[in-house]
Amino acid sequence: MPALNDRTRLGIPELRDNIRARLCAETQGDYFKIDKTLDHISSLEYKTDIKQALDDASKERSQQITEAIKKMNESRSEKELLEINEIIRWIVYGKDVLTPKQMSAALYVRNGETSLLPLEQKPKIKYSLFEVDRNGKVDFRSSEIERYIPLKKTTHDLEDSYSKEAAQAAEVAMIKHFLLTLCPSEVYTKLKFDAYLAQLSKPKGSRINKDEPHTGETKMALTCLDILTEKTDRKRTRLLTHARKYFINHLSTVDLALADIACKSAVGVLLAKLFTEGSSIDILLHCAESVDDPNLRYKIRRYWLYSNDSVNTILRWFGDSAITSEITDTATRAWVASVASEAESDEDLMRPAAERMAVHFLQEAHSESFTKDAFLFIAGFVNKIERRKGVVTHEVNDPSYVYSVEEIENVENWCQTVLPR
Repeated sequence: MPALNDRTRLGIPELRDNIRARLCAETQGDYFKIDKTLDHISSLEYKTDIKQALDDASKERSQQITEAIKKMNESRSEKELLEINEIIRWIVYGKDVLTPKQMSAALYVRNGETSLLPLEQKPKIKYSLFEVDRNGKVDFRSSEIERYIPLKKTTHDLEDSYSKEAAQAAEVAMIKHFLLTLCPSEVYTKLKFDAYLAQLSKPKGSRINKDEPHTGETKMALTCLDILTEKTDRKRTRLLTHARKYFINHLSTVDLALADIACKSAVGVLLAKLFTEGSSIDILLHCAESVDDPNLRYKIRRYWLYSNDSVNTILRWFGDSAITSEITDTATRAWVASVASEAESDEDLMRPAAERMAVHFLQEAHSESFTKDAFLFIAGFVNKIERRKGVVTHEVNDPSYVYSVEEIENVENWCQTVLPR
């Protein structure tokens, strides 16, 4: 509290004592109220403002939360409100609570740029709904806050009767001049016309809100897919493990009939990219020389080849007509249509991944362990095809399974048929 730091100044010790005494009395030991009031007082410099903050400390939590949301809606910029809503989405629908560095990375993925203000400082300076908790995670300051954040659909319904565009500065100035001409200054101040005019200058879409569950989960999946399909950098790498681990979880939670159509279309574009482009497949399947973990490689094969749960989730999404509406590439649209309609759709879905592994196996120089893992992935895929055709009846999903010379030759022959000559 800069204004109260110097205890040698006249009146400061008494004011500090008064703050302590009144905080205990007004808040009755409610940690949320104490924390919020102290944060507010730390930004004040006048006794009357501090007194008002202490008077407000006795208000119910619900009232303090709704007032904090209203205040941020009025005072925060368009970009800041979008950032607040992104943090809300990660807290409400994220499967893990993020550290400040991870949340900064999530905001970077959303905004395309990095804030110069560290995220750890924003809750105390600008975003009073949040805190960095004792475990070093970004969370709501109180578990009750989520209850008072309006659903985005409700917010939009309320705003549909108003223009979504911000009023121009000249238009606002004209209205202000008109009001000042008609109204006595004390009436103008009492009715808070300045706050109203400030709201006119802000696009009406800028409000703190949370998505309804199915759209929120879709947007989380979309962020994960963005991380998996775009070029990685230092910040995106912080969320790679999260994206691989949870994007299927987000997709499986969504009722497609209830999700936002535009979000579903965007997911369709990135899903197609994830399963057809070599660089995206490499990220999804953790193809890197630095990954020398047989258990991890086995989990990846089990996730995409030995079990059908993940594949079936993707096929369910590709079966929705909205998914292909934004896919412009003819070949990709044809591939999605094939995946969505063929009896062997799981085979069609994973074929590009197996072909990518064939490139790693036969056409590129890699470490022995990486080459072995590429072979095992292809072998698992080929085994799935052959079991469906009745050529073989055994499975190869046991890590201790030993391949015969004939099976190895079959894998090599399959690779030769799919690789360009």
